Amino acid sequence: MSIFYRLKQNNIADSKMFGKWYGKAVHTQVVSTAQLASIMQENCTVKYSDIQAVIAELVTTMKRELLDSKRVKINGLGSFKVSISSRGADSAKEYNAKDCVKRFRILFQPEVTTDEYGRRTHELLRGAKAQELPKNDVDKGDGTEETPDAPAGGDDQNP
Repeated sequence: MSIFYRLKQNNIADSKMFGKWYGKAVHTQVVSTAQLASIMQENCTVKYSDIQAVIAELVTTMKRELLDSKRVKINGLGSFKVSISSRGADSAKEYNAKDCVKRFRILFQPEVTTDEYGRRTHELLRGAKAQELPKNDVDKGDGTEETPDAPAGGDDQNP
């Protein structure tokens, strides 16, 4: 298994990196809760319906806890918390949630571990490899595509 990428050229004229080529992750499909439950039941003794029920309850419980101003940590995955985007007020006395709070967002912080070389890595990405997408038409960022002159290396590992 590899994480696919497509080459993309920086076309921001005033950028120090203008003209440089970068790998951009490509997602080949979306895996639904139902598909995850199906895969999970093959790997353990819990049935599909039980997994679906637990995931549904996890979502409901996480929502309740987040709305109660708590951080939710799922071991091996990471932490979720609510953040507030708000307008400034001239004084603390003038600040009120109704007029100043613009929106809420959920922030996710993946669980980080240290590998055998002392580097911090996201646990979910441990052992990840990058591989050029087999059909690699290069996205130039302007809606057109071209094929790069130099062949890209397949199965390159991330540093």
